[in-house]
This record gives sequence, structure tokens and C-alpha cells, in this order.
Amino acid sequence: RDREDALGDLTMQSLCQRCVDKWVANFPEHMELPSIPVHVGDKSYALKLPVAGLMLSLTTNLETDISDALEDGIRHFYILLSSADSSVAVSNGRLLILRLTDVLMKLRRRTYHYIRAAVAFTIVTSPNDMDTFHGLRKTIVTQGYRVAAWLLDVRNMKAAQFPACWASMSAAHAAGDVAALGLKGGGPKTYETWKTVCKGSP
Repeated sequence: RDREDALGDLTMQSLCQRCVDKWVANFPEHMELPSIPVHVGDKSYALKLPVAGLMLSLTTNLETDISDALEDGIRHFYILLSSADSSVAVSNGRLLILRLTDVLMKLRRRTYHYIRAAVAFTIVTSPNDMDTFHGLRKTIVTQGYRVAAWLLDVRNMKAAQFPACWASMSAAHAAGDVAALGLKGGGPKTYETWKTVCKGSP
């Protein structure tokens, strides 16, 4: 207060606001978990994956698990949809979207939304749950969070299913709906089969 005249055109209130704005602008990078760069063979990608994350599914208590994880410093969440039967995939997807919407709105009311920029979701779907990706993504983005990646659960998949799934995922990536694509499960043999069938690599 003694040196307020040295602020020139700034008032104490505007100076404080400027300091807060600068702190908020740099806030997410201080809150992100340590991450590792992605390397596949001799190729290096710009995508970085957090060293830890929490897997969520229909069988987990979304509200408790997400809020507890945020308090513990977790900023990356994997949403897993792995319907064994295509006949229940639509209902499972709708149920998960409704539950996630409810939880994210509750987090906002509990003022967790101030760290939204530091939180990322990765959506993991089986071939039966591919169509649910867009609904989940819309729910997450609408609430101010980001979708970092879309992974295809290749466990128990047949090679004949690869091209159609990859085409859908590639279209979403090309449209800017997701930053990165990848696979979950499988091993080197699955990866090599994928590259052969899809004429490329995830």
C-alpha cells in the first residue's frame, strides 16, 4: 500500500488479478503427473503418457473413484468399455455416459472443475463398443475436459475385425476428435498382424 503510487495506471486490484491470471495460465503443467515419451521401434512420437492412471468401468464407483483419485494427484483416467456381446453394447454405453455425466457435473459443484485443464481421459473400447466413443467424448469435452487418446481393446479380437475398427478410429483422428490412437492388450504378434492387415501402425 505504501508504494501503490509506483504502480502507475495499475490499481492493486488489477495487479492482483494479473498475478492470478498468470498463475492460472501455468497451473496445469504443475499439476500433471510425470510422463514418458512414446517410442515404437526406432520412431519417436510427440505423445506423452502419464506414468500412472486410473482405470474406470461400469463396475467401478465413478464418483468415489474419480474424486478420491483427484485428491491423490491422479490426472489421467482410462475409461474401459469391453462388452462381450454386441446386443448389450449400446445399453452399456448409454449407462456409462449417463453415470459419467452425473459424476462430472457433481465434481463441478464441488469446485473440482478448476483443475480441468490438467485432467485427461483415454477411452478404451472393444470392437462391440466402437460406436460409444463419440458419446463418451462429447460428454467429456462438454464438461471442459480433454480426450487424450482412443485405444482399441484387441484382446480376443480376430484379424478380420481390424480394418473396420481402424477405419472408424482414423476418421475420428482425422476429424480432430482425438489426439492419438492406439491398442490395448495383445503383444508383438498382435501388433505385427495389425500392421499387415491395416497397412500401417497405430
